[in-house]
Amino acid sequence: MPFTPEQEDRIRALIADALGWSATLKQTRQAAQHPESRASQRDLAIADAYERGASLLECGTRFGCSPSAVRTSLHRAGVATRPKGPRPNSKRDARADAFAAQREAGATLEEIAASAKITRERVRQILTKAGVSTSSKDRPLTPEQRALVERYIRGSESLGLSASLAGVSAPTFRNWVLRCGYSPRTLKRPMQQRLDDKASEVARLYSQGQKVAEIAVAVGLPHPEAVYRLLGRAGVRPNRNHGAGRWSRQEAA
Repeated sequence: MPFTPEQEDRIRALIADALGWSATLKQTRQAAQHPESRASQRDLAIADAYERGASLLECGTRFGCSPSAVRTSLHRAGVATRPKGPRPNSKRDARADAFAAQREAGATLEEIAASAKITRERVRQILTKAGVSTSSKDRPLTPEQRALVERYIRGSESLGLSASLAGVSAPTFRNWVLRCGYSPRTLKRPMQQRLDDKASEVARLYSQGQKVAEIAVAVGLPHPEAVYRLLGRAGVRPNRNHGAGRWSRQEAA
């Protein structure tokens, strides 16, 4: 059968009397009922520093104790702790201005992080704390940047060369192109176009009756098998017993 609260208090009092703890137990109960009565001068000093803007860690460093001990002192002094997060009077990161200037020039978070040798997330935190937007949608391109994009779209320069002329990296210039509503050119498209053009030329020569070996020499192919592949690309079904043997005999001769 469990004890009633009154019985538990009586048992504690008997144990305390037997061990000489009566005064200590009475003081402990009074302190529990009135927390402000057990705050020491040190607790009040810690509370004063904390209310002036110091963090738990800073108070601990100043008074030679851990942050958890500072929290306990604040509780004894009747001071509530602040929620986690940057303080209004917290110092601005010295790198924020440099990062903001790079961001304004069009640099990506990844490029800023690489130059500062920190993580992308840390760059984002510093810029956000400084009130600088990290979203590319919030930064309109300058007229000069748009002119460079138009030059790239209308010209034949590669994306890498255009980025070099603009003084930015290829990923940054690609971002400019996308934000202007264009699709960046890739190396794959010109290569496919060249293959299609060569396949058309091979098909034209083949339809005129030229041998595979002659076609390979005419278009600069190293082997007749390449001619067959281009004919297939052009939709032509060649006779593979016609021409390849002649090439072999010529080579042997």
